[in-house]
Amino acid sequence: MSPSDHDELQSMRGAADQAPGMLFRLEVLPDGTARMPYASAGIVELYGCDPAAARASAAPVLDRIVHEDRKRLLEPGAGNGPRRFRLRVIGADGSLHTHEVRATVRRDASGAHRWRGHVADVTRLCQLEEQAAQQAAAGAAAATPLE
Repeated sequence: MSPSDHDELQSMRGAADQAPGMLFRLEVLPDGTARMPYASAGIVELYGCDPAAARASAAPVLDRIVHEDRKRLLEPGAGNGPRRFRLRVIGADGSLHTHEVRATVRRDASGAHRWRGHVADVTRLCQLEEQAAQQAAAGAAAATPLE
């Protein structure tokens, strides 16, 4: 790698670390082990995990994801391509958060699934959506004439 390529890579990593959420790469091997060869600094806020620890094992991240939702990452199905879904995540304080994953998954010849994407905490957005739905339902009920 040339010095200018190295500088560009460092610049991109710095930008990723400043971006909201987390940019990531996740590898899930056929035996079920998982690691994150890359995770931006947002991993600390979202999952309470150091990026270096996640390179060795993704377990600290995966263990925070509600079991039923974790399957989406560990068993993404046969197809390659883009994915967008939400995960329920247990915070360090025990609170429930919602994270949105936007990523592309590729299955290689070895059977490993390789993810590249972004994770954002959309907990507040989900709360606002729920409030809007409740208000709409209440408005509809109020507008219904009594018989």
